[in-house]
Parts: sequence; C-alpha cells; structure tokens
Amino acid sequence: MTTAATGNPLVSSGVQAAIAKTAEKRDVLIMTENYQQSTKPALAIIKGGKLSALEFSSLPFSQKIDRIRELPSRKRLDLLIEDPEGKELTKAFAPQEFYLMIKEIGETDAVSLLSNCSPEQLAFCLDLELWEKWDFRFDQACTWLDYILSIGEEHFWTHLRELDWELIQLILLNSIEVGGGVGELSTDAERLGDWDHSIDNLYFITFRDSKHARLMGTLIDILYRHDHQLYMDLMEGCRSSIKSELEDLCYQFKSGRLADLGFPDYDQAIEIYLPIPPEAFALSDGKSAITADVYAAVLLSSPDNGGGDTLLSRILQRSSSVALQQELGYLFNCALIAENGTMPDDDTIRIISNRVYGWLNIALEHLAGNSEVKGREIIHKEYIKRMFRLGCGIIHEVVRLAKTVQSDNYATSKALRGFTAQRPRFYRGLDPDHADGYREFQTIDDVRRAKEFLVAAIAVQKTNSLP
Repeated sequence: MTTAATGNPLVSSGVQAAIAKTAEKRDVLIMTENYQQSTKPALAIIKGGKLSALEFSSLPFSQKIDRIRELPSRKRLDLLIEDPEGKELTKAFAPQEFYLMIKEIGETDAVSLLSNCSPEQLAFCLDLELWEKWDFRFDQACTWLDYILSIGEEHFWTHLRELDWELIQLILLNSIEVGGGVGELSTDAERLGDWDHSIDNLYFITFRDSKHARLMGTLIDILYRHDHQLYMDLMEGCRSSIKSELEDLCYQFKSGRLADLGFPDYDQAIEIYLPIPPEAFALSDGKSAITADVYAAVLLSSPDNGGGDTLLSRILQRSSSVALQQELGYLFNCALIAENGTMPDDDTIRIISNRVYGWLNIALEHLAGNSEVKGREIIHKEYIKRMFRLGCGIIHEVVRLAKTVQSDNYATSKALRGFTAQRPRFYRGLDPDHADGYREFQTIDDVRRAKEFLVAAIAVQKTNSLP
C-alpha cells in the first residue's frame, strides 16, 4: 500500500486537505525563517538596535566610529576590546570623549582601553585627574600609575616615555629622598646608611611613604632598565630640584594643554560665577568670533530637566551654530573646572549641565520675555559667558532675600539651605508636585516663585517678632 498522503485513494479528501494545509504552513515558516536570516545583519545595524561583535567588525571604519558613538559606554568597551581595529578606533575618540568613556565605565574596568589610547588621550586624563585647583594630587597620580602599570610593563613604558619628564620628576619628588650620586665619593657610612633601596649602588633611596614604596620602586626599576640616562637625570633632579617650582611648571604645562582643548584653568573658570546685577547689564553691540577649539563642545551634555520646553531650548533646536556650540561648550567646561578644581562625578556633571542651561535661560527670558525672535537675536549677538553671569546676578537676588530670613519650619529651612548654597538651588517643595528635594533654577518663573515665597516668609518673621 502506498504511503504518500496525496493521491492515495485510502486517505479521505478531508485528511488530504489537512495535510496539504500543514505542508503549506511549513513552507511559509521555512520561507519566513530564511528571510529573517538573510535580513538579520541589515536589521542589526539600525540605530539603537543590537549589534554583535561579528556584525560590528564587518562595518567600514567610518561607520564603526558613528555607530559606536551611539552605544552605551559599557557596550563600547566590549566592541573596542574585541574588534580587530579596536586600537585605531580607541584613538579616533577626541581626548574628552575618551576621558568621559573611562569615567562612565569606571577606571578599574576600563584599564584595557589604556593599552590602546594615544598620548594625547592619556595626557588629557592626567591633566584633569591629577590637579585640585592649583595643587598636585600625588595619591591620585599613584592611582593612575597603578592603572597603567596593570596593563603590562611594555605598555607602561610606552606611555611613561610620552609624559612630561617634569611630571615624572614631580611624582618622584613627592615619594623619595635620594642620596649619593655622580661626581661624589660616597663614604662607607653613606653607602651603608639607613636607606631603603639602591638599584645601582650609586644613588641611595628612601621612600617617604610606605604605601607607595612598591609602586615607586617598580617605576624606578623600569626607568633604569629602559632609559638609563633618563633615570640618572631624574635621580639628580630629586637631589637638586625645588618641588614648589617644579609643581608650578607642571601646572603651566597642564593649563596650556587644556586651554588648547577649550578648558580654562581654575582662576579663569570661577569667573563665570561673578554675578552681573540685572540693573548693571547692558547688551553688547555684537561679539567677535571665538577662538576655542571645536572640541570644546564635546563634553557639553543636554539638560536633564525632563525635556522642559524653555525659550533657550527652542532657540537652540532651531537656530544653533558651530560657533554657538563652541561658546556653550567653553562655558560648560568652565563650570566643570570650577567645581573644586577637579573633574566631578557623573551625577555632578548632570547637575552642572542643568545649571548652565537653566541660568542661561533665565538671563534670556529676562532680556527677551517669551519672544523667540528677540531671544534669537540676543543669543547670537551677546557673549554666552556674560549672559550666564547675568543669570547668576538674577539668582543672587534670591540669595540676598534668603539671607534675611530665619525659620524653624522644616520646609522653609530646607528652602533657605538651597537658596543660600554656594551654587543656589531651587526647592522642589515650591513645585506643583511639592517634592522634598532640590533642582537647578530653570526659568524666570522659578525666580519669581522663590521671591514670593521669601517675601511671605519675611512677613511671617516680622509678625512673629511683634510683642
């Protein structure tokens, strides 16, 4: 008896129809599966879609750069490590982008990227990390040396020889005392003295801090083996250099490099918080082209204010320019550096971003009301830094009022703490949702509500003081 389902007289027509329908469904499924497999790579590279390491590696280099910028930092790390062009891709990031990626991932987890970074990228990281206002952060320098050393001696030496030798000298001056040396006849007493270490029986070393002794000993050993003349020069420098003078020199080098990338030194950065009172502000006739590097805008991030519709945001969406973005970038960089002279963490960066946009918007609303036409004209003629200082002056009117109020009331006391902080903040209890917390001042209406609240508090204070 034949077993074919179709054309078999022993199988009913109904069964034959059911079998035929099942076969048709199977064919459709096979076709669908084949189509999905054939189109999967194309679907995977749609912006925001998932992308495997294999699919990513097949893209042209220029597309890899564009694509990788769209991804979260953790996904960037995975692709940069696995991709055959990972080293070239890593170096393609601007120094600011590279630094932010390191900070977002976390230095410990992102150490593998340091093996592929350029001297300019590493120098930028160290320029931001190793200084607090005008002071050198020796412990932070040791932390970063540890990061670099963890990727291997060859990579460590490759990076070390690209650094300013003055910076290496400053690190050593903070960590060791050196005796002996060239041109001196060391006595037995000196050779046998209470020194911690000697690598060549010529220079004798004592470590100032046992916590960093092993790291410094490794650093000196690598210098000795890879560049003996540099080792000799640094040991002599430790015997003769004045630390304060060397620190000043390193600070100047650092400031010059950052200035080339649109970052001011601390003295310049804090100028943005010098308020201009509204009554003393007069619009400029126009502004000259700025000279800040185009990378100055790289660190600029969007405000985290829930996508609020402000006069400034509407104008930037419709009539921004490269020059305006550079100005905004430079202002944002000033605000970053002004935070205690060190690079803040991610949460603080978001707060600063909101502050920059908010205070600028307050100044713009003060000058233009709600007119986009007038606001557009002002923002393209007036210096952004000056407008920010006007916003600072407007908010300081709230500060002056707040300093005249005293209260034991919980909400009032908390509002006063926000208004009188070093960087004044708006108390969210005055928002419609009455949340118990702070945010940045964003609009001229925030200033109005804060003043009305303080005027009412002053009235209560006067009433309570009556006999």
